[in-house]
Amino acid sequence: MLVQALIERRAVSRHASLDLSACPQATGSALLSDAQVPALPGSSPLVTVNEKFSFQDAVAIANVCKSWISDLFKLGLQEAFRIELCHIGDLWQLRLCIHPVAWFDLIREQNGEADALIHARAYLELCEREHIPATVLICEQASSGKCEFDDAGCDAKECIFRHVLWRCRHSIPLRTYNTKLVECGFPVFVEDLMADGENWTLHRRYREGTRELLLMPKAKFVEKDGFPHGNVAMVQTPLFWHVALAESRQLDALIGDQSAVERIVINFGQWEAAERRDPYASECHAHAHVWLSKKFISDVSQEPFSEALAACHANPQDYLRENARALRERRINDLRIAAVEIMQTELKTEMCVLKTEMGAMKTEMGAMKIPLGALATMVQQLVDRFPPSVRNPPISSNTRVDTLRCCVCGKVQAKASFSKNQRSKKEPKCQDCVGKAGL
Repeated sequence: MLVQALIERRAVSRHASLDLSACPQATGSALLSDAQVPALPGSSPLVTVNEKFSFQDAVAIANVCKSWISDLFKLGLQEAFRIELCHIGDLWQLRLCIHPVAWFDLIREQNGEADALIHARAYLELCEREHIPATVLICEQASSGKCEFDDAGCDAKECIFRHVLWRCRHSIPLRTYNTKLVECGFPVFVEDLMADGENWTLHRRYREGTRELLLMPKAKFVEKDGFPHGNVAMVQTPLFWHVALAESRQLDALIGDQSAVERIVINFGQWEAAERRDPYASECHAHAHVWLSKKFISDVSQEPFSEALAACHANPQDYLRENARALRERRINDLRIAAVEIMQTELKTEMCVLKTEMGAMKTEMGAMKIPLGALATMVQQLVDRFPPSVRNPPISSNTRVDTLRCCVCGKVQAKASFSKNQRSKKEPKCQDCVGKAGL
């Protein structure tokens, strides 16, 4: 195995060889039935198998991947996705992570925007729960400024700490109109190499400083033996899962059969390294990210791991959080902004209608001033037609003696409202009416 060869190689040579003939074959676990593989696109961009069960059969894993990939291509969701084999206790859980933006568009088209938003919010909450807080640790050895390969004839003045061991020369087509063939060019650096087997290599992420290893087939294994070059074909090959699970078990043994591997992650499409550099690249050299646990980094004492991984304490790239951010920024926020713009347009329309109605009411009220004045004149003319006795009926017996009724306005007022001269008259006039008449 790669790990065992890595431990034994220090007394022999810098890079060890690997014999895959000892790789464990499929054990007695049955292949997954169609009922156990969730149908796509599902109610979330994160799709898992129905149960957390132990993956002892690499063929079963390959079949699940084959089923998922076939469905993704049928639904048009193959542009970017990820397959993860997560270590949960003593069991493995297989996950499919679909690009959340493409998934959201498909769900919205099939079930409507309201249903898509409900599932999207649940997915965002899941991403927040699974987020791993960042680990901040600076190692002096990581920034010593000294090249570790001076003994190999490295010129320290020219050294940039990146020595290419080999590059993938496999020809891949570009996604252009003329389908031009270009060289893959995926590099493997001497500084990162942990184990160099016959067909597989295992190396660290020294420059990134993350607690993960990369497992990939060697270029000659692809060119001469016909092993798949890309991740899509690799995950459908049982041999890859045989190797990945075998190396995981050997890493567990280095810390007392405890969980050394958190998950095995394989990116596809736009999430692959090659397509991040070149948007026209159709695929990248096959490789898997093996996430190491914090316990493994802190507890492993077996050389060369304790020395090689001394500076690799940072968390691996949080893919799920990045996916959640993309969904929030490219769809959820856009929908919120669109909803606010619609509300603003509707409010503006309602305000314009209200302004029009208020103008019409103002015009009507202005037109009512003339009829009201004419009505007041008509009422006064009718009152003047009646004799004073009718206009000023006698005061009833229950009226207080300290009040008088004005013969002009007909109001019953206190005697104080009448002058002494008017109080003695049979038809008195109040002071207001006398003032208006100029008397």
